[in-house]
Amino acid sequence: MNYYELLGVKETASKDEIKRAYVIQAQANGNQLSKEMKQALLTLTDPLSRIQYDRSIASQPSISPITPLEDLKAMNFYERLNITVYANQETVKKSYYEQLKTFSNEQYPDHFILIREAYDVLSNPTERKKYSAQLDQQQSTSTAREEATHPPKPVPPISLFELKRMNYFDRLNVNPYATSEKIKESYYVQIKRFNNEIFPEHFLLIKEAYEFLSDPVQRRNYLNELNPVSSNQHQSHPEQLSETHSSHHHSEESSGHPTLGWIIAILGSFMFTPVIAIPLGIAVGMGFARAFKAVGTLIVIGVILLFLIALFN
Repeated sequence: MNYYELLGVKETASKDEIKRAYVIQAQANGNQLSKEMKQALLTLTDPLSRIQYDRSIASQPSISPITPLEDLKAMNFYERLNITVYANQETVKKSYYEQLKTFSNEQYPDHFILIREAYDVLSNPTERKKYSAQLDQQQSTSTAREEATHPPKPVPPISLFELKRMNYFDRLNVNPYATSEKIKESYYVQIKRFNNEIFPEHFLLIKEAYEFLSDPVQRRNYLNELNPVSSNQHQSHPEQLSETHSSHHHSEESSGHPTLGWIIAILGSFMFTPVIAIPLGIAVGMGFARAFKAVGTLIVIGVILLFLIALFN
């Protein structure tokens, strides 16, 4: 027992804690303390002496604790002698004598009896063979009982690593443009596959995806992050899509047909009169809407010019 254990303090105790422990020990023993107790106080309260004492403790070899008797009883014969089931007879004998050095009959008679029992069986080839067969049967029965009590955990349909790498739509196994009802339906299907009690980590990933996609705003933003171009096209409302198509169709109509306009202007000039053919060709080539706008613009410019000429003259 070192000085710290003698005073009942930790090795990291302060000087005041050591003095307090010494006083407590003195009061408990009616102020009749041994010389070793007094020496412990003097050594541990002096900084230099304590450093030297700590170094001496650290340099001392550590003594392995004795195995409790109940733990030794629970061990099989091979474990008691600290050998494997494949050890030869020479190893069994050598290990037995090593164990007797630790568990001598004088100091540990009960431990000695258990060590001796193991040696008597394992040193006899016939008895050892019977014991090994009995030990194998016990271990097989114990393993079967454990498997029946705790069945192995089932393998998930998808590994956790793969599920983490999936986007939210793939986790729920839905199309990126599926309806809210479809997403909800698929969510319930997935949580049946990844039960919370069996696959809790998988369940959290599925739940995370559903909570995100069930919110229209978050879903739209997430879809934009995955594919900005296609998401903008598919997320447009039907009214917006129809307006887009109609405006596109209207722009095609108003853009006109330049080739046809040239044909009308040229052929019309020969067949009829250029005064009619050329304006008609321009209207067809530019589109009637654009032609009317151009003519209107020219008329406005002409009126402004005439007004300025008249004003300055």
